Amino acid sequence: MEEIYTNLSISNHRSPDRKDKLETYIRLAQFDELTGKEITGFIDCIEFIAFFVLFTSEQVQNKNIRKLNHLLQYSFPDKITFENTKIIEQLESEIINITNPLELAAAYNQLAKWYSEMKEFSDEMRYRKLCWETRPEYYENITPLIQGELNLNRLESAIDYSVAFFQLDTNNPTIMQDLLSVYEHEKYWPLFEKLIIKLQLNYADEDEILGNILFHYSIYLNDSNQKTKSLEQLKIARVLFNKVDSSHQAIKQIDIIINQETSN
Repeated sequence: MEEIYTNLSISNHRSPDRKDKLETYIRLAQFDELTGKEITGFIDCIEFIAFFVLFTSEQVQNKNIRKLNHLLQYSFPDKITFENTKIIEQLESEIINITNPLELAAAYNQLAKWYSEMKEFSDEMRYRKLCWETRPEYYENITPLIQGELNLNRLESAIDYSVAFFQLDTNNPTIMQDLLSVYEHEKYWPLFEKLIIKLQLNYADEDEILGNILFHYSIYLNDSNQKTKSLEQLKIARVLFNKVDSSHQAIKQIDIIINQETSN
């Protein structure tokens, strides 16, 4: 908020006690860009934090704080349970009549999502794999498929799908960004390293593709506090992009990152 607003002033307000002892907090914020105040109430629900935001004028501030107190005191956390059995049965009966691969992949993906909501993960993965087999490039299905294999500890399968995912569009930085997201948890870092080695071997003679791989590998290295190695890979990526095209769009971005890191 300090980076965005002018003359920011933040204070707290006495918040209510709850019978279940969950912690509550009320924050009042005032800044030049807003007429009145932004009042936010928080409940720490252990597994998540719920918050309610009110924008209020001075004239009705106390009235609105009383409303917020009521919400904070009497709202209760709960888990949503999904019962998708009927809609699953309906779509499963319709699938046999779908001949268009794109429509069939969409149906498989939808069934996977419904099974996931019900926490029936084996059925979810069955349909995720059918979706992949029907149309591998059905984008919405791919990262949940890889993540599902990781969750089930089918690590080699996760890497194989990751390699195949990358092969769909080797120069597309979005794919590498998605893979970074899938493997972002520290426990998957060794697997991401293994994936990078495979991709480097597969595309050792493809300068632009290898530049894409190493550029995103440098991001991973930076995020995992391997700063020196990150800069090394970034500089190699720059050389590779420059060999393809000295005005390559990635070079400017790399130069900005290198200048920022070296100045720090």
